Amino acid sequence: MQRISRPIQILTDLTKQGRLFAAQNKFDERSFWEQNVPWGDIDSFQHVNNVKYLRYIESGRMKWLQELAIRAGGEQAAQQLLAGRGIGLILKKFDVDFKRPVTYPDTLLVAHKFLPKSADPAHLLMHAIIWSSAQQRVVTESNANCVWYDYERLQKASQGPPASFAAVIDESIAGVPLEPAA
Repeated sequence: MQRISRPIQILTDLTKQGRLFAAQNKFDERSFWEQNVPWGDIDSFQHVNNVKYLRYIESGRMKWLQELAIRAGGEQAAQQLLAGRGIGLILKKFDVDFKRPVTYPDTLLVAHKFLPKSADPAHLLMHAIIWSSAQQRVVTESNANCVWYDYERLQKASQGPPASFAAVIDESIAGVPLEPAA
């Protein structure tokens, strides 16, 4: 039993270094999400399959946006965001830079931050990293362009996000630490 738990504890301690790196580089601490690499995510080339990185980033992004929606308008706002009701977000495009292969075992830290606002208020730009605890470095970076979408009208919400959500985004961009939601 000692042989199994010790490597896990070491990786957990090393994840703290990733959190420090991400915080120093102005990633929103509310976006931090840890992902243990499952054995089943390893492909025949002996590293995490590239599609899995996208899923890790997607899961981290949705967890972060859900938390921000709670801050902006409570649980109901978060449920609407996740269910595609009212004004929500749709991923328009993204790019991924695979810097280093990830192998098993590893614990990854996914972190996000908003990029400076687009000239078009309907667009929301984000940057994400994946930090490897085993390698003690960023192994993947990604940029995403999301669009505010009106699910009732089935069209882009050209005015951008609801005002309460816009305020939470502005605070995140400014690096304003927020207390956990009540």
